[in-house]
Amino acid sequence: QSCGGEMSIVWRPSNPLTLTGNYGFTHSEFLEYNDGSGIDYSGNNVPYVPTHTINLDGAYSWRIKDCMSLTLGIGYNGTGKIYWTEDNSACQAFYSQFNTRLALHTNKFTLTIWGKNLTNKKFNTFYFISAGRGYEQHCKPAQIGADLNINF
Repeated sequence: QSCGGEMSIVWRPSNPLTLTGNYGFTHSEFLEYNDGSGIDYSGNNVPYVPTHTINLDGAYSWRIKDCMSLTLGIGYNGTGKIYWTEDNSACQAFYSQFNTRLALHTNKFTLTIWGKNLTNKKFNTFYFISAGRGYEQHCKPAQIGADLNINF
């Protein structure tokens, strides 16, 4: 059984400033689940379903010329708790990341310089058990990069 909800809001207190917020909550549990070997998982949380998801973002844009603008954005993402196994013995606690971006927009292109997971938070993005052994995929470390989008 799964139940939950999501809420999103976008607020523009002034023309150059945009604030965005998203929140999701999910409660997902096995009402009845016996794996056939006599193990009963009833009442446990369903694996791979985060209980909470949250995103907060702010962006401020400056018009430089009629055909050019600069946007500075900062963001926060949070996810968790996530159970990885049916018996709920392995889980990922709530974790959060901070991101930023600086974008130059023109009629011909957009150049964005960005940073992700700036606090270098360590967490697992995936976990599973095979042949009695646990395997985990770790998050990406702090990253800095750039994107160039060209309009034809």
